[in-house]
Amino acid sequence: MKPVEWRIEYLKEGEWLVFDKYLTDFYGTDLDRYNVVHPASELECEGLRINMTLEPGCRVGILDIDLTTLP
Repeated sequence: MKPVEWRIEYLKEGEWLVFDKYLTDFYGTDLDRYNVVHPASELECEGLRINMTLEPGCRVGILDIDLTTLP
């Protein structure tokens, strides 16, 4: 099973905002593959979260999250 949809939000100054993704990126839901999403522009934030909409009785897992941070 797979999520119906998913999206990323970021926390900035206490508010969760929509993560603007790079023009050619999309929130894929294909099984057993990496879904890569890049920000549309450089992003500074206090946190990230992933929101998923699942079908009833569906269970999903996250295999890996790879973040690049600046010093």
